[in-house]
Amino acid sequence: MQKPASLRAAIAETLPALARDPDRLRMWVDKGQVRATGTPSPGFEWVYTLSLYISEYTDHPAILVHLVNQWLATNQPDLLLSRSGYAFEAEIVDDKTFDLLFELPLTEAAIVTAATDGGWNIEHPGEPDPLLPDELPLSNPPGTLREIWRNADPDERIVPV
Repeated sequence: MQKPASLRAAIAETLPALARDPDRLRMWVDKGQVRATGTPSPGFEWVYTLSLYISEYTDHPAILVHLVNQWLATNQPDLLLSRSGYAFEAEIVDDKTFDLLFELPLTEAAIVTAATDGGWNIEHPGEPDPLLPDELPLSNPPGTLREIWRNADPDERIVPV
């Protein structure tokens, strides 16, 4: 599993107080499953809930939510598109201090291939690029969208507003 370490590094880079005091940033995996691909390939997927617990957090919790969302945009973009989102809990210690728990449902692929020495090579590819970028160039749409646009009846084209 690669994503927990990646999220920890992103948080530590952005919030140095948590990097200096790593006991305040704890992670664990709940509800883990391994899914076989159902193909002749020996690859599989890790499917799990990553619990992210931050104690004695003194900045506004929205900063941490924004940071997690930025990380998810690259590492689990489908979660940001889901209407169900992800769960959190907060203990309000005082006016300025929070203990926060985020539960992030994550998936990671593992590609397994036979090695030349008789063992196995296991790779964890990153997430695929999102289907469409955040900002669409309306005058020259990308790839397949461009073909759909060109081939569509001009009266049936959907023009973004």
